[in-house]
Amino acid sequence: MFSAASSLFRRRAGRDPATESHYEVPLYTNAAYYPNWRIYRKEPPSSLRLGFISHVFYAFAWVKEDGTVYLSDEWADTQMPVDGTEGCLRAFAQLKQQYSKMRVVLSVGGGGKGSENFAEVANSRSKTDTFVRTARGLVDQFGIDGIDSETPSFRPEDHRPKLEYLLTIFTVDWEHPSNSKQGKDYVRLIARLREALPAPRYVLTTALPAGQWALKNIDLSAAAKYLDMINLMTYDFAGPWAPETGHQAQLYGSAVSGDSSVSYVLSQGVSRRKIILGVPVYGRSFLGSNGPGQRYTGNGGEEGVFDYRDLPRPGTQEYHDPRIGAGSCVGADGGFVTYDTPGTVKQKAEFVTSEKLGGLFYWHVCSDARGPRSLIETGYNTLHEILGYMQFASFQATCTMPTTQPATADSGYITEPVSLENTYTSDPSLQRTLKWYLPSATLQSVRPHLTQLGAEAISQRVREWSGDAERNVPYVKSHNVWGKQYDYDRLITTEGWKQLGKWGARNKIVSAGYDQSLGVDRRTIQYALNYLYSPSSGLYSCPISMTDGAAFILSSRIGSLPSDHPFHAAFQGLISEKDDHWTSGQWMTERAGGSDVQNTETWATYSPLANPGSDPLGDGDYLISGFKFFSSATDANLALLLAKTPSGKLSTFLAPLRRTVVGADGVTKVVSNGVRIHRLKNKLGTKELPTAELELKDMRAHLIGELDQGVVTIAPLLNVTRVHTFVGSLGGWRRAISITKSFAKARTTVGEPLWLIPMHLRLLADLEVKHRGAMNLAWLTITLFGVVEDNKSPSSKLAHIPQPGKEANVVFRTLTATAKAVISKMATLGIQECQESMGGVGYMDEADEPEFNISRILRNNAVNSIWEGTTNVLASEVVRFLLKNDNLQVFSVWVERMVALIQTPSLQGTLKTAWSTLRARFTSQDPASTVADGRRFMFTLAWILSGALLALDAERDQDPTTTEIARRWVLCAEGGVGDQVFHDIVANKGSVEASSGEEHLQWDCRIAWGVDLPAGRASGHRSLQKAGSKL
Repeated sequence: MFSAASSLFRRRAGRDPATESHYEVPLYTNAAYYPNWRIYRKEPPSSLRLGFISHVFYAFAWVKEDGTVYLSDEWADTQMPVDGTEGCLRAFAQLKQQYSKMRVVLSVGGGGKGSENFAEVANSRSKTDTFVRTARGLVDQFGIDGIDSETPSFRPEDHRPKLEYLLTIFTVDWEHPSNSKQGKDYVRLIARLREALPAPRYVLTTALPAGQWALKNIDLSAAAKYLDMINLMTYDFAGPWAPETGHQAQLYGSAVSGDSSVSYVLSQGVSRRKIILGVPVYGRSFLGSNGPGQRYTGNGGEEGVFDYRDLPRPGTQEYHDPRIGAGSCVGADGGFVTYDTPGTVKQKAEFVTSEKLGGLFYWHVCSDARGPRSLIETGYNTLHEILGYMQFASFQATCTMPTTQPATADSGYITEPVSLENTYTSDPSLQRTLKWYLPSATLQSVRPHLTQLGAEAISQRVREWSGDAERNVPYVKSHNVWGKQYDYDRLITTEGWKQLGKWGARNKIVSAGYDQSLGVDRRTIQYALNYLYSPSSGLYSCPISMTDGAAFILSSRIGSLPSDHPFHAAFQGLISEKDDHWTSGQWMTERAGGSDVQNTETWATYSPLANPGSDPLGDGDYLISGFKFFSSATDANLALLLAKTPSGKLSTFLAPLRRTVVGADGVTKVVSNGVRIHRLKNKLGTKELPTAELELKDMRAHLIGELDQGVVTIAPLLNVTRVHTFVGSLGGWRRAISITKSFAKARTTVGEPLWLIPMHLRLLADLEVKHRGAMNLAWLTITLFGVVEDNKSPSSKLAHIPQPGKEANVVFRTLTATAKAVISKMATLGIQECQESMGGVGYMDEADEPEFNISRILRNNAVNSIWEGTTNVLASEVVRFLLKNDNLQVFSVWVERMVALIQTPSLQGTLKTAWSTLRARFTSQDPASTVADGRRFMFTLAWILSGALLALDAERDQDPTTTEIARRWVLCAEGGVGDQVFHDIVANKGSVEASSGEEHLQWDCRIAWGVDLPAGRASGHRSLQKAGSKL
């Protein structure tokens, strides 16, 4: 079907206990059309695989000029011998004995003769009345007496299923109203149908084209009041009517796409759960072309179309572009054929679940393939993976099946966790956050990249690189087999480690932050990429962070330097997206000082070369000697470091690790730039990352910034690396949550699914609440980075963002330290909870299996609370900064303005009181006591800010789940930032709002899984099962 439709069906009041599983699973719609003319191709209803279909849309009935609705082919529909009965409709009624959950849809219209009379009928009151009356007659004929029965009745004399016992939906297929007048008539027609077929006894649905050029003629908000479901036909974006080729059903990346269509419908006030996304089960052919955006010579197949089951064409290769969610093949008799593949349908199903839409529908069922290539089965399985029920109807039997044979090492029960999903499309928290902070057009333009990176992050190739980097840790070779010292120490890293770095560069992990075409939003985009990249990067995200920091320092200075200055080449190398990109180290920590860099024992002497060579970057004017106790990214191309000059004050320098020189024999060679690797560190985690003790002897370096102003010069780098740190913590935490959810979907205990057991459900919900609070704090800080960097407000123009200038600078300085300390600590505790929730298998640490290795994530995340400032160091820094000058007053004005934006009285009042109390305590104590309480001040501040952000996030669209998360955080003393707070402020007894155990458990399920709690849920203990207890 290539056109629009409306449909209606009667709700079922009963269930068939013989086929009902113990746990009633909330299902997504997974509907498919059956065209009645396919019976003439020997494709009867019995030939279809209906177990994965929730609704069969039977196409088509037609409309006469006077508005009468009638069957378009009575022979095929009610008389033709089919599957041992008469007509396809009775055949479907017969099949409902086997598929009692399936609903059958009767569609009217269908384009051409089927829908040519709709405009005239809708424009006439009398014809509309006839339409409604005859439509109601069909519904009554096919459903009135059998509505409560799951199985059809049979006439004893001929054993034919009664049509009146067949559950039906009535579909109106009008193509689309072509002008606003027809649009108004359409809404009136829908309203009259709803009047004749009232809710809740009947369900009224419609199908609409995806293009805004058609949808603009309809008042969708008005129509949605009468509708229960909208089939959005997100296909036929390209075809023989277009002058150039194009993808016909792309999910992203075009002016017309599935995503843009859904966004438009949502913007018109339509409920998410009413939207059903369309999938074509056919491909469109363009001869004489090999891709989109080209001229073509004609169309192959039958009227330019190939059934999906006949794709890819013989001798061609199937392509799936995850950036835009589109598939194709090229060659043979089809030229460029654009169609959906199992990969694109999986993307679309994940899009449906992440966007909380109603489901998918397919045109049409007869064109589908069988087995693993089935689009309908792929859609169904992906939609319901979140529930852990790939075969939900028989789940209870699977859970309680008794053991009859002794297990062996290779037989018996073996847990098989569900593979991790695309890390972008399966993360509603990230998607919601980006929708808040990015303009819709910007988000739409970058979403394909995020989607592709999310798919690559869990790919087999990336897992192999990560496993290789973990198994084969770095080592150093300083001498060859004959005992001769190399010209520079050979730091040996694996191919996997190197490939992870190249993968990051290709995905703009650094360069996006300097892409001026992205404007003030570039940091928001860059760190979204980092959030997806970091958990799969094998800790290459660490040198990436320092590379970004060095690039940030250089970007603010190269504008005033001549074009041949070596800093230009260094900057371009650091932001390169090519395989030969550069990385940078950051060397500050020494044995005598730790975080107190004033105790540095590294010294710099001004000693320019009399005759500089051919390596400008290696011919710096200063010679540096000393010893650096910690140097991550030891394999970097260059480093930024602190050293004292003869004045005894610190300065910042840039130096390459190697230099190019001409030897006495006239041969050019690469030598060490005075750097000797004393030894590599043996660490608890981050084992794939080379961290070394370095001895520097006459290392040639360039001064950056003003002489003796080292801390001031390098401080902006710390802001960058701290942001990377908390983004990496959030990404690792999200990966751990995904792993533990995958385990919960695959695991059963006491005969019940783990994901449904109340205590486990409560744990998952608590993790999600905490992570959401941390996400909000993180992305406010990230957005503020762009404000400070460009000194202008973000494109989103959000009222809670600090004003550019002093206010933004003070808030950003405070938040970088606070977010880094608090989120890193929260993530470590959260990841440990994920590990523990998996029992003993969570404690395993298999280098070859990074997909489910939470132990590795936990080990690696532990460093984030230490490097770039421990929690104590950062708490002291926050307190001292706010006590300085009028910083506290500036910060307080912003906090109070943000809290005042909250509309919910209970949330605003609680947070307003909390901030007032915290500020009073901050100013009433002597400075020494305030610093001593630094941790509690900082963590309580984070709780207040996160709570305010959660409240504002919830109020911007009244999303129920986000509203509940904000309520739990602020009013129920749930979630939160941990125990290091002022408990009298955070756990204000007067503000606690209790909810019933029943209601709380319902919300646990919605927060953790995005679905309602099944009616026959788990109890979590055999004694409760026996007692029939209901929690």
